[in-house]
Amino acid sequence: MTMADSWWLDYATRAIHTGSRVICNPPVLDTDDDYLLLVDIELTKALQEKLYADGFKLGGSGIRFKSLKEFPDIESIERDNGVFNSFKKDNLNIIVTASHEYFENFVKATFLCRRLNLTNKEDRVEVFQSICCDSWACFPQLMVKGNVDGI
Repeated sequence: MTMADSWWLDYATRAIHTGSRVICNPPVLDTDDDYLLLVDIELTKALQEKLYADGFKLGGSGIRFKSLKEFPDIESIERDNGVFNSFKKDNLNIIVTASHEYFENFVKATFLCRRLNLTNKEDRVEVFQSICCDSWACFPQLMVKGNVDGI
C-alpha cells in the first residue's frame, strides 16, 4: 500500500496495523489487511462518507461487539467503549472507533496475541473478546451466581 492509498490515516489521531498479518509469525498474507483508527467523534461521519465514496462497504473482518450504521453522539461513546465500525474494500479492512478506551484495549489485545504468536484465529478471537468487551457479557458461562445484566 502506498501513502496515496492510505488517505484515511489523515483522519486518525492514532492508528495501528493489526490482524493476522502483524500478529502471526510467519504472517498470514492471504487474509484482510487490518488497520484500527482512533478518530475524533467530530470527524467520524466525514470519514465514513469519504470511505463510502472511495468504494468501501460497511463490514469487513474483525470482531463486531457492537456495530452501528451511523456513529453515535459523544455521550454514547463515553458510555460504551465497544463502539466501532469496520469498512472493507478488496482486502483492506479499516476499523474506526472514537473511543480511547476501546482503542487502548484493542492495542493491548493485538500486542498480547502477537507476543504469544496466536496463529489459531479462534484463540485470537477469545483474547480480543476478553480484553475489548465486557468479559461477563462475552463469557456468561463463567457466571456461577447472579446474572450478566446485574454487573
